[in-house]
Amino acid sequence: MMSAVTMEEHFYIEQALYQEARWLDKRNFQQWLDWLADDVAYCVPSRFDRKPQGRNESWKIDEELSQTALDLHLSENNKMTLTARVMRLTGNRSFSEVPPSRTTRVISNVEVHRHEQDDCYRVDSVFNLQRSRLQNQRDRFTGRREDVLRRKGAGFELLQRRVILNDTVLRSPNLSVFF
Repeated sequence: MMSAVTMEEHFYIEQALYQEARWLDKRNFQQWLDWLADDVAYCVPSRFDRKPQGRNESWKIDEELSQTALDLHLSENNKMTLTARVMRLTGNRSFSEVPPSRTTRVISNVEVHRHEQDDCYRVDSVFNLQRSRLQNQRDRFTGRREDVLRRKGAGFELLQRRVILNDTVLRSPNLSVFF
């Protein structure tokens, strides 16, 4: 069962999320990778429109998300694949990022609870990610993040992230950004 955290814990965890957004917006990908736990799980399930058939049918968001091995996630990564994505992104092989995207992330509505693991916290937040490329390409991604942060020394590391995008159809020509 999750329980409340102190204001100080909430503050420091919230600051960690803001720092992460700055690293990504400034393209400090190595700092971001260093912040990720070695056993990180990072998932962006696909979302589909579902129309409940009756009054008593559930309107739960989880029922709109890919969940089984037969469903296709937009992205499902661990530390190794995230590192490979960063290496490709910052190398000379990512033609979808020449020139690099300019991004601004806004993180808000941060809620922090104790996790069932002693050294972990369940952190829910919403995000708005604006990306600009070339002269006229603009993309906006909005949604929620369900994170688990683990204490590491005097700070935290990201152990799990599930990104729930609001859109069912992404109009972006690529998905080379991190949420």
